[in-house]
Amino acid sequence: MKKKNSDEIDLIDIFIVIKQNFIKVLLITIVFIFLMFIYLISQKSEQISYTAKTKILPISTFDVSDYSAYNSYLKEYSLKKQYKLFKKNEGDSNIAFNIGTPNLIDNFNLINKKILLDLFIDKLKEREIFIEAIKKFDLVNEENFQFQSEYENKVREIANRINIINYTNEPSLIPDWNLVFQVTNKDKWDSFLYYVEDKTNEEVRKYLIENFNRLVSHENNLKNYKIEDLDVLIQNNQSDSKLQEKLLKDKKMMITDQSMKRLQNLFITTPLLDKEKFYASKLIVHSTEYNIKTQQTSKKVSLISIAIIGFIFGIIYVIIFNSVKNRAKKSNL
Repeated sequence: MKKKNSDEIDLIDIFIVIKQNFIKVLLITIVFIFLMFIYLISQKSEQISYTAKTKILPISTFDVSDYSAYNSYLKEYSLKKQYKLFKKNEGDSNIAFNIGTPNLIDNFNLINKKILLDLFIDKLKEREIFIEAIKKFDLVNEENFQFQSEYENKVREIANRINIINYTNEPSLIPDWNLVFQVTNKDKWDSFLYYVEDKTNEEVRKYLIENFNRLVSHENNLKNYKIEDLDVLIQNNQSDSKLQEKLLKDKKMMITDQSMKRLQNLFITTPLLDKEKFYASKLIVHSTEYNIKTQQTSKKVSLISIAIIGFIFGIIYVIIFNSVKNRAKKSNL
């Protein structure tokens, strides 16, 4: 019991000491805060940081209409087989002459907002355009790196930190794609986005043109192969006048077929041939959301933390100082 009473008295004494020396505790706390404040302002000024969120929009319904003639032709003619399959009976065996060609739909795609948006996103996900833009707008200072490989690795690291996020979970809806990244310079980031938009659209445009031309060449080659096959069949079946007539007719149909030429003519009417008019998707740069994430918060946390530390240190100091003072008094007695 005596020990408990002694402890209680000691605890009360501590509160009394703190109360009597509260000014000292307060002064020590202020000194800690002041020193931290001096330290913070002596540091290199931190730039304001933003979380930039930029929406990616597909082409408008009005712009889709520029592809309607091409799409309509492709849908109409690609759903039908161009040529038939003939058979010739020879005794107990059947000889099949497959002179059919694949549907156009098997190779050529309709051009709509979803396809264009998907191509735009796929190109962004390759990250190469981000890397070009990071270098172009000096988002990473090359002078800070001793070796070129270190610089290249840092650039790629920054490119990989640019988030391409789809906020739509409903598969039936057009995806709500956004670019999200931490930036410090809004003007430089805006320029970065405009460059990425232009470069990505141009890459998509080139891909669509090259892919179309490649498919046209492929289809024309297939057509020529089929004509060659028909020539062989005609040569090998001269004794069958009825089949000869059908094969010659089919050969003429293939030779005079204008489907691919018409598709090419309609393709030329689309915005793909006009670099200034074409776009697969747009970055809505002017509506970019910039949410401030400054270093002020961390500075406030630092000052509050040091204030608590200073206050605790001040309490410990006055308690120890008072204890030493009392011991000195007792020793003098």
